[in-house]
Amino acid sequence: IDKIKVQIKTRFPGMESVKNHFSFLEPRNIINSSAKNIMENCLKLREKDPEVFSDRFDIQFIQVIIIHYLNMISLKI
Repeated sequence: IDKIKVQIKTRFPGMESVKNHFSFLEPRNIINSSAKNIMENCLKLREKDPEVFSDRFDIQFIQVIIIHYLNMISLKI
């Protein structure tokens, strides 16, 4: 049990950090956020790891949201 407690304590901060960095990508958060807020979060994410996220990540992500939204409208979902 002690080993499990230690593992939970050491793993939880890492999981919390991941949640904090990527939570804006959750559908419920996208729906409730403005485009400006989403772009700001994309820029923050890109700044944290520029080797993974391109300079155009914010624009590309907004485009994906728009395309998905338009598809939902056309399918009347």
